[in-house]
Amino acid sequence: MLAALVLSGRVGAGQASDIAGLRAGEQIPALSALGVDVDREILAPRLWGLLLSVLALAVVADVVGLAAATLAGVVLLDVSPGQFFESIVSALHLADVSVGLVKAGAFGLALGICSLGAGLSVRAEARGIGAAARRSVVTTLVSVLALDVVLTAVL
Repeated sequence: MLAALVLSGRVGAGQASDIAGLRAGEQIPALSALGVDVDREILAPRLWGLLLSVLALAVVADVVGLAAATLAGVVLLDVSPGQFFESIVSALHLADVSVGLVKAGAFGLALGICSLGAGLSVRAEARGIGAAARRSVVTTLVSVLALDVVLTAVL
């Protein structure tokens, strides 16, 4: 969840302002007039990219967390690495990991939907780009927090 909140400020605002710039510059309507499926060609790759990057970030965070915990256990608590991994295997269940990955995927989708939607909502004027970035951050923060509450209750 923390990664999604941080990404909403940096990546979400960037995606929203990029799409808003395309919208304000009349490029999206021009592509539509040329028969280009904007959803498929511009929005879907960005949504997939956000989803996969948040999932990859969650996996990396899990691995780094386990490595740091192993190091702390070995160095500070004088626990052997084998004993540490035995306790991890006995305490960690597949459901724990899968819930984390499901949440990460949901947060990535929320980030993509909120940021791309905020960018698309801009009218053909340049001053709306900043507003789209702000709207993206706020809606993503609220969405991620609400999703976390709902998914925690359901899963």
